[in-house]
Amino acid sequence: MEERRQPEPLRGRRKRARAIAPGWLTLFSVLIAVVLWAISTGEREFTVELRLPLSYPRLSPGLVMLESPSLASGSVSVEFRGRGAMVLIDQYFRAPSSVAWSDASPRSHGPFPIRVVHVFAAEDLRFPGAEFTTLAVSSFNPPSVEITVDRSVTRMVPVRVPADGAMPERFLWTVLDRDSVILQGAESVLDTIQFVSSIAVDPSGNLVRVPLVRLEGVRNISPSELEAALVPPVPLVGLAALR
Repeated sequence: MEERRQPEPLRGRRKRARAIAPGWLTLFSVLIAVVLWAISTGEREFTVELRLPLSYPRLSPGLVMLESPSLASGSVSVEFRGRGAMVLIDQYFRAPSSVAWSDASPRSHGPFPIRVVHVFAAEDLRFPGAEFTTLAVSSFNPPSVEITVDRSVTRMVPVRVPADGAMPERFLWTVLDRDSVILQGAESVLDTIQFVSSIAVDPSGNLVRVPLVRLEGVRNISPSELEAALVPPVPLVGLAALR
């Protein structure tokens, strides 16, 4: 004969109900807090500041960019503003990766060198994925960037080998595997260069391979190193030895 299941004691049901109730109440309280927070943040304006790397601009063929103090830091501080809870989503999941000045080619054709100024705008931001939905650009710091553009030319110049020591190289014989190199860089810079120096060489007469020192504004030296030697003069024979 099938046994009849005894009803659970009333006290046990009450204990289990009390154990379940706090969990549901906690979850419900969190949901209410999130809803109230979303409603309150919808009226607040948030400010977000990001420090983004600056990508160097692209130039037309035959042009070269001189050193620019405004590009020395290599980054731009961008301030954004927006309202609502979506600001957090934008800030942590849709942030831009860099600020890019796409084309810095001058609009005029001379005289060179030419100063080019670019004022940053929202179109300069680069996003790895989806763009912001709530945050909007408020300001850039610095607000603009300035560079100097010149023609890229080549020049052939002689090589000078300084002496590593007290004796000036003009009193030494210089031996080189080649006496000139080709420079490539800004025209305004190369027009002022009379020669290129290597690193200092010990005047021992030994042939060594030494790199050439690249000057500011020079983009390339070909070749970038050469073989050189500094030979000391032959000692003079004393008068007593000639007798």
